[in-house]
Amino acid sequence: MSLRLPRLLLLTAVAAAVLLPAEAARAQLKLRGTQDDTELTVKGEVAPQPPPIKLKKPPRVTRIRSQPPPALRTIDDLPTQDPAAARPAVDTGAPDPAAPLPAPKLDTDPPSLRRKPKPSLVEEDPYAALGIDLGSFLLKPSIEVDFGYDDNPGRQPGKVKGSPFSTVTPKLEFASTWSRSELRGSITGGLSRYFEVDDNRPTLNALLDGRFDVSRDTSLDAEGRFVLDTERLGSDGVSASATKRPVTLAYGGTLGVTQAFGDASLRLRGSVDRNEYQMTPGATVSRNFNTYGLALRAGYEISPALKPFVELDADERVHDDRLDSAGIRRDSHGLTGLAGLTFELDGALKGEVSAGYGERHYEDPSLDRLRGVITNASLVWTPSALTTVTLTGTSAFNESSITGASGSISRQIGVDIAHSFRRNLIGTAALRQTTTDYQGVSQTEHLWDATLGLEYKFTRSVSVKASYAYEHLASTVPGADYTANTVMLGLKLQR
Repeated sequence: MSLRLPRLLLLTAVAAAVLLPAEAARAQLKLRGTQDDTELTVKGEVAPQPPPIKLKKPPRVTRIRSQPPPALRTIDDLPTQDPAAARPAVDTGAPDPAAPLPAPKLDTDPPSLRRKPKPSLVEEDPYAALGIDLGSFLLKPSIEVDFGYDDNPGRQPGKVKGSPFSTVTPKLEFASTWSRSELRGSITGGLSRYFEVDDNRPTLNALLDGRFDVSRDTSLDAEGRFVLDTERLGSDGVSASATKRPVTLAYGGTLGVTQAFGDASLRLRGSVDRNEYQMTPGATVSRNFNTYGLALRAGYEISPALKPFVELDADERVHDDRLDSAGIRRDSHGLTGLAGLTFELDGALKGEVSAGYGERHYEDPSLDRLRGVITNASLVWTPSALTTVTLTGTSAFNESSITGASGSISRQIGVDIAHSFRRNLIGTAALRQTTTDYQGVSQTEHLWDATLGLEYKFTRSVSVKASYAYEHLASTVPGADYTANTVMLGLKLQR
């Protein structure tokens, strides 16, 4: 008994020496977040043993102050430069030859923090005229001087004498820069002088167009117009004894109001126009007359790209002389109804088309009513940034002085193409066909016009132009056909 007790004490001491360090280590791990093996498990299941903890080398932490992102940089963080070479804060995009070259800098910023280069501002047309700012208006003056040759200056049938000529065409366009309302216009003059024939031709075309915005839904608009031109010898109304082209004047004005009712709109316009014709040798009666018109248009905007409309036009024509040279009363009144559509499809095709029917009644019962289908179109198609195609179509009821004819209906269709071979080299081509039918007599005229042109722009202000024009008239009247060819070369200056 005495021997067993010392052995028991010795074994107890050895076990304590072995177990106490293990318990101490386990307690230290528990303080770090490990789970004690002796903890009870839920529902009597054996608690899983945690995986052994393996210490890894801590990652290198970069201090913020050692490498800040570009957005947090201050002026103190930029490389020090010579004060004489300091620059403004605005980046013009052009290097300063006087500034020292910066030291090479490694791009250590992450891609998400790198500054993207600013997009360059590219002008739509670097050769377009910039104009002149005058107060709240932008003026665009220009002048064109052309020299050329015309093989039929008077547009006469048969064999005629051609002549070289010169043409001077000054022009002024202007537009307001107001935030509301608008006023714009243009004045274009011209004088063609023939060196070997007496057939000089003055022209003048002036237009003034304004809009006053009374409110968001109400606006007033006004237009003034003036046209000076000459008539071809042998045309309707020009006496056979005339030797020079007579001058004609057409001027007038329009006043209207437009009211919007949500997507619907209503526009009412009244107009007064005056037509004057120079008296020619042998003429005894004036052809001058006034036109008083009223037009009402109603439209509805289905979408910003589609707006159908209907329009009703009424007018009255009153001549200065009640009777013409044949003793016929030419005063009349007309009525026209139209339905059309204004549209813009993806910016590539936009314009307006309309069709309808019109009639004109004359005071003299011997004159038949002038009536027929009316079609109008103005379309601009841009298939690419370099090409523009313009389609036009017009219809008009015209006066006539031919005995037995109540009037004429003229219909014109045309196409114009402009293509930029280079930014400063533009080619143009145009083709027009006009048909004039006279009511009451068996007479029809077909007029063809074709032109080719080329313009080279040296700068925004200087360009040279060359063109060729072909004109042919085919008439049912024997001996009235003619053909003309014209070539021109000119210089254009603009601001």
